[in-house]
Amino acid sequence: CFFGGHVCTWFELSSYCHFRPWARKAHGFFFGGPPLGNSHNSKTIILIGYRGSGKTSVGEHLAADLSRPFFDTDALVEKQARMSIDAIVSRMGWTHFRELEKQVIESVSGKSNRVIATGGGAVMDPDNVGYLKRNGWIFWLKADAQILRQRIEKDQSAGKNRPSLTGKDPLKEIQAVLVQRDPVYQQICDFMIDTEGYSVRDVAMRILNGLGGARQGRDHGGKHFR
Repeated sequence: CFFGGHVCTWFELSSYCHFRPWARKAHGFFFGGPPLGNSHNSKTIILIGYRGSGKTSVGEHLAADLSRPFFDTDALVEKQARMSIDAIVSRMGWTHFRELEKQVIESVSGKSNRVIATGGGAVMDPDNVGYLKRNGWIFWLKADAQILRQRIEKDQSAGKNRPSLTGKDPLKEIQAVLVQRDPVYQQICDFMIDTEGYSVRDVAMRILNGLGGARQGRDHGGKHFR
């Protein structure tokens, strides 16, 4: 069989699924290429969640596995503005950034068969939610505040900076913002994926498992937590 870009035996695949319970439904989904079957397969995969939840890394991995184009809305805003998000907010404010973000989301969400990673606050705007839902499954990548802080600090040490939302201590800011955002993330998502303790590859596989269920009609119209 062909699995994740590698040729493997069925014994190897069975062993993989044995040690990863969430992969046991793998008989229904696609390995190493675009899925086949009903119209659910072409729906865009939308990744939402707080900064540091892994949206970009997981999105890039999924896009490569599925041979789909990948769009990071933060990166597209920076490209359109020809400056970093930090510079946009410093010079023109959060309102201007959100306006640019909305334009980008409306544009990239218009087609199916894509993978889109959104900014952490994008879905606080109902218009953005409407754009994203018209062609996509929404996956909320979840992690607690301490884990998010560790990941954000790692990003900052690599030179990936974002402006503060509140001016508070980083951990307190994350906790305060999650109080506002988590209920929205939970309300609008089709699937919640707990990322704590999982590698990028593992999170991507859990998303594919969720899509396998959706393709068979098991997950339509409800919330599903993995």
